[in-house]
Amino acid sequence: MNRERVAALESIRDNAEWVGDPVQICGWLMLEYGLRGSTTSEEWAGWAAERLTEHL
Repeated sequence: MNRERVAALESIRDNAEWVGDPVQICGWLMLEYGLRGSTTSEEWAGWAAERLTEHL
């Protein structure tokens, strides 16, 4: 995910009110899940690229 999109999604997460409505709570949970998953994938891809560079 590109940095601008991540920053926009983090801004939504940080500035929205995530209380009272079950649909909003589920939206917040899914947004957080997506952000964390994207971070994990990006970190893994960087790690894997380094390993390939080292071993090829």
